Amino acid sequence: MRAGLPLCRFLGCGLLAAPVLAGQAAAPRASLFRHATLVDATRAEARPGMALLVKDGRIQRVLTATEDRNLPKAGLRVLDLKGLYVMPGLVDTHVHLATDPDLRKVKALLTFFAEGGITTVRDMAGDARCLAEARRSLLVGAWTGPSLHYSALMAGPAFFVDPRTKASAQGETPGQVAWMMAVTPDTDLVAAVAQARGTYASGIKLYANLDAELTARIVAEARRQGFPVWAHAALFPARPSDVVATGLTSISHAPMLAYEVAPLPEARLKTRPKVDYTALRADDPAILSVLRTMHARGVALDATMTVFRTPRGQTEKARIQARQEYAFAVQITREAREAGVQVTTGTDAMGSYRTGEPAIWGEMVALQEEAGFSPAEVLAAATVNGARILGLEAEQGTLDAGKRGDFIVLRANPLKDIRAVRTLKLTVVGGRILKRAGYRPPRLLKDED
Repeated sequence: MRAGLPLCRFLGCGLLAAPVLAGQAAAPRASLFRHATLVDATRAEARPGMALLVKDGRIQRVLTATEDRNLPKAGLRVLDLKGLYVMPGLVDTHVHLATDPDLRKVKALLTFFAEGGITTVRDMAGDARCLAEARRSLLVGAWTGPSLHYSALMAGPAFFVDPRTKASAQGETPGQVAWMMAVTPDTDLVAAVAQARGTYASGIKLYANLDAELTARIVAEARRQGFPVWAHAALFPARPSDVVATGLTSISHAPMLAYEVAPLPEARLKTRPKVDYTALRADDPAILSVLRTMHARGVALDATMTVFRTPRGQTEKARIQARQEYAFAVQITREAREAGVQVTTGTDAMGSYRTGEPAIWGEMVALQEEAGFSPAEVLAAATVNGARILGLEAEQGTLDAGKRGDFIVLRANPLKDIRAVRTLKLTVVGGRILKRAGYRPPRLLKDED
């Protein structure tokens, strides 16, 4: 297997040799955000009359009104947020930035996300060479955008006829590179996981054509090496119960839990039988058992509900199938909430570049309006839960001293109605301020893309 490319060849020697200061944006000076009402998922009530002191990209202090009045203001950039609400930045736990890689479009997408209040994204498989360069540009301050975390994909060999894998491994052979790796029972998993880590990925995504035994072996080896594993809820032939039993970090796509009870006779992803969602119940005992196991083992659900509203095709049959699949996705996510499963706001979509509304806004509203989540529960799904599955609880997800200066400013209270996210005024990412006013659609991106 040729998965172990030399690091210099993988990243590109020119990238490694580039001066860190070339094109780097100036570090933001210390900023004081005053007279704000702070909202985060760890506190039941909003905190009015508070201030955040942000310096060197982090929240240095969270101040009461009295502490704010007594703080010397010399040298500070002061922003008065009276009447406004501040909550942690949003985390989209399921995007695809570089399936067919174009670094210019990746930059435009990251800017679009940041301007929509997203301060962290988890990319769920693409060209890691492109994503590594994007992540470096964000880390050194050459770009302003969300914190980027991406996946190294593993799947059975038969999956790699998928044209998307060819796009993401251009110049190499899909299935034979460290970020798009074919695995079998004979694969040296110690080396495979180590090579995946060497791509600068944040975790492994298991995609398809894996049985229960091999899935368990991959997760066990990744755990031994301290590397998280994320997976589709069904891996064909591995069922959701097989996947969840491994105790991995998270599973994606709520409707895939149907394959716990739907026919799956040694199926593969491309040949899986169609599911009749009208014949299934989300509260089927077998599905509820999977959800209880998820709660007990701390496995999160990256539900991606709203992506299933879009028909896969223009026919009436496709539209009917989409309505049925989406209804089932909502029901499963509702049952997950009832079972105590941590749900995250993955979207597997981008949103509308024309209006500037990222897909995560619709996902959040759907969790509240259709899946029965309270605004506080949606707030948790969009912030702390996403931080947890990325291992970033100490870095983000709440408004506490020492955490990254990643938060958004709203005109309305999201604890009253999560639709307040649509009143976005400012995004602060790593201490840098992006104003919502005057949003212009990105030139490189079109809604029909």
